[in-house]
Amino acid sequence: MATEKSPYDEKSPLLEEKLDGLHYSLYRVRGDFRSTFDFHDYPFDSQSLVLRVTNPRMTREQVIYAIDTFGLKLPRPDGGVSQLPALANWDFTHVIYGSDTLNSHSTRGQPRAFRTNNETQFSGFNAVIGIKRKTLVFLIKTLLPLLLLVLVVYVTLFFPPSLTKERLTIAISAMLASAVLLTAINSQLTDVGYTTAIEYGFYAFFALCLFCVIVGLLTERLHSQKNPELANRFDLATRIIYPVATVTVFVCYYFRYH
Repeated sequence: MATEKSPYDEKSPLLEEKLDGLHYSLYRVRGDFRSTFDFHDYPFDSQSLVLRVTNPRMTREQVIYAIDTFGLKLPRPDGGVSQLPALANWDFTHVIYGSDTLNSHSTRGQPRAFRTNNETQFSGFNAVIGIKRKTLVFLIKTLLPLLLLVLVVYVTLFFPPSLTKERLTIAISAMLASAVLLTAINSQLTDVGYTTAIEYGFYAFFALCLFCVIVGLLTERLHSQKNPELANRFDLATRIIYPVATVTVFVCYYFRYH
């Protein structure tokens, strides 16, 4: 039945002709295709958009969907990627066509099949479109505030002892600001019950902020106990550990997702 979303009508093809014994009919099928996606590697992820077309009314013995290699001009050098419309945040990687079979154990209301284990097969057709997220664009637009927070917290490690209160306040404020930023990023995703790749980077920043707060409290206590030498050693160690830990996180991301 033809609808607004799927104007397919088998009796009204867009084009129909017979040529050398071949009955050719052209239809346009349009609809909403839904699929599940894996966001474990977000925003370094690649996804596959699977378009499945199956005829549940005609069995495989009645109709078989085959790949039109001549009409699609397959194989193509780029798999047909160059003919797809450009997307703002994604790059197309490949296009794959393939036949499929849907198996059903339904009796289809036939009394003779009630006590049998007959399996009915329906012919189908799949088109798989591979896409890869433009990670650099995403990082520049979304994670630039986080990079600024990382630098601001590091600068506080050079504050004099008289600004210990401000040092702690900035570290805690940076942690809260990054938490808000992470919430905004996660709101762009569907509800997922697992940790994504970008969240590990935020967790590392949370740990660094907490580390700076703890060191700030320790150095303040050491100064109050008239032990400035040990306090200075703590500050020096923190100034080294902080950038080393930050670079380590970036290196891990680079080798994992490059």
